[in-house]
Amino acid sequence: MAVGCIGMSFDDFCALTPGEFTAAHKAWIHHEEEVEKSALRRMRLHACLTLQPHLKPGSRAVPEKILPFPFDREEEKEKKPAPKSTLERFKELAEKYSHEQ
Repeated sequence: MAVGCIGMSFDDFCALTPGEFTAAHKAWIHHEEEVEKSALRRMRLHACLTLQPHLKPGSRAVPEKILPFPFDREEEKEKKPAPKSTLERFKELAEKYSHEQ
């Protein structure tokens, strides 16, 4: 895995601790997932642009509605703002620590 897929040299792999290899492997997996998501998004946009001339005049093709992906919902959840109580608590702590200095 390290030498064949990730592209490490054998010496670099042997120098890693199990924890370091785990971190490198997780980073590699994350990178590969992002590459795949990017390819899917390009394909979805291409499909949207292909469909657009065939829609009723004035209507607009929305890529996320034409072909939704599960990772779109996950990214929406990550973008939600923090609850107001959390923001208020953060402001209180920021004011408290800014006055101490």
